[in-house]
Amino acid sequence: MLCEMCKEQIATIHYTEVLPNSQPKKMALCEACAKQKNLPIATQFSVADILKGLTQAVQAEEEDPTAKCPRCGLTFARFRKGGRMGCAACYDAFQPKIQSILEEIHRDKQHVGKVPKCIAQQSGATAELAELHQELKEAVDKEQYEQAAILRDRIQSLKSNVQDQKDNK
Repeated sequence: MLCEMCKEQIATIHYTEVLPNSQPKKMALCEACAKQKNLPIATQFSVADILKGLTQAVQAEEEDPTAKCPRCGLTFARFRKGGRMGCAACYDAFQPKIQSILEEIHRDKQHVGKVPKCIAQQSGATAELAELHQELKEAVDKEQYEQAAILRDRIQSLKSNVQDQKDNK
């Protein structure tokens, strides 16, 4: 698509202008014309660019620079150069080396962002079920059968609530 102002260069910026009491006006502009109109131009980075920059800045452990993914053969050096994994097994193969990089990006070891409510409820219920199963196992091992019966009932109740939620979808 060509720039709507100069009609010479490729439009890389899509701008919508909303004025009071009028329809929104959409424009496709090249960078030069956008600068002429004093539009704020934010440079975007891809995740690959961010990972590439972080791998160079952080300089992940260099224990074995020839480490390879067993499935696709990608080396850690090639990952650092390109910033992209070759396959899903690369994450396991390079996990110790990229852990600090991912923690730097996400500020945590576990995803804490937004998730759909239904998934969040299921995830919370799943975690609670796992915890209750562990407590139940410990209670049985310690021969605390009354506590085990209470835990068993809570597990059954939680499972039926989760099933009801699934059925209501």
